[in-house]
Amino acid sequence: MRSGKVSRRTVLKAAGAMAGAGVAAKLAGYLPAGAPAVTRAATPSGTPLKIGFQVHRTGIGAVYGKGYERTATAAVSLATRWYTEYAWYLRGAAALLAIAGIVLHLRRRNACSLRGAQANLSLIVTTAVVGVLAYGALYWITTWLGTLAR
Repeated sequence: MRSGKVSRRTVLKAAGAMAGAGVAAKLAGYLPAGAPAVTRAATPSGTPLKIGFQVHRTGIGAVYGKGYERTATAAVSLATRWYTEYAWYLRGAAALLAIAGIVLHLRRRNACSLRGAQANLSLIVTTAVVGVLAYGALYWITTWLGTLAR
């Protein structure tokens, strides 16, 4: 492979290897058949696992400790809300951004027409396949990590 450049063939090989590893792990029983999209970390006794961070309460850090705590609490609350309530909206926005990126790329090449789309069909298909495979791989990995937290 040339240094600094990644070919489509290399990307497709990597995507195929990731998909194959996921299928092999599924068949071998390392991945669960169906896991909920959102899992909660728990201790072996079943009580929720509390994860936090160190807040400055005394000394020189007491001046900004309260602000740090409020900011971290707001960030965790917002991330949890977005993940549980707006997950499909965010996925849709990501798909629209991918489509917009392809359209802008084709416009820069003066190929934003049906003929241009036909000429660049491999680019469009490769982008779609890699996006779906990357999403699947990340979903499997995060689901597996969620099962480890139980």
